[in-house]
Amino acid sequence: MRMKNLLLIIAFIILTQAASGSSGIGVGVNPDKMNFKLAPGMSEEQSLYVINTGSETATYGIFVDDSIYEDWFTFSSSSFDLKAGENKKVKIKLSVPESVEDNVECKLKVPCTVSGSAIGTGIIIPVHIDISAPEEDSLKAVSLRDSSSGGMKGSLKSFIDKEIKEVSQQFAVKNNSFVDLTQNITYAEEKLKGSAENLKVIVIRSFEDSTTRLDDVIKKIDYMIKRFDEIINKFYELKEMF
Repeated sequence: MRMKNLLLIIAFIILTQAASGSSGIGVGVNPDKMNFKLAPGMSEEQSLYVINTGSETATYGIFVDDSIYEDWFTFSSSSFDLKAGENKKVKIKLSVPESVEDNVECKLKVPCTVSGSAIGTGIIIPVHIDISAPEEDSLKAVSLRDSSSGGMKGSLKSFIDKEIKEVSQQFAVKNNSFVDLTQNITYAEEKLKGSAENLKVIVIRSFEDSTTRLDDVIKKIDYMIKRFDEIINKFYELKEMF
């Protein structure tokens, strides 16, 4: 019995000393969980703040806690030192493969080490990836594989030509009825507004893609404005007749 009590006391002393020795080490993150909503083939960047909540300098890292999704994530910095009270902003870019269909749950891990020795298991950050379909079929052509200037320009031109053709067909009224023509004008106006919104999304995404050069984007915008000016002018000319 005395031997058992002695062992318990020794164990208690060791644990107390270990806790005291590591009390100056700490790690915090913000946010404590991450959510992404992306269509297959698209990418998004978010920020994570890593904070040294301890009282001495420590080394921190960040990585994906699942080898299946390692290639999906890119970190602006994966290992760095922080003094007590310091924090670091880490940019996290997620690129979803085009073949993905279902939502994904994974984890990021932020370990902490001092003098090469790991302190605890670090912090685990749950990541939820909501795989959503594009709002319009026309947006499906805008993906990571079309980020080159030629591919993006071709996709954008095809989209605009398709929209203009569809709207123009509404003016080819087979019936000379005033009501039918008015309905087609109203539909065309709504269609133009919707097309403009879709194009806005495409242009924004092209800016977000770091591989798209600025001058290429400007050319696409100029082309878009020119084509839409043409059809809008025709639209108002026809509308003034009534």
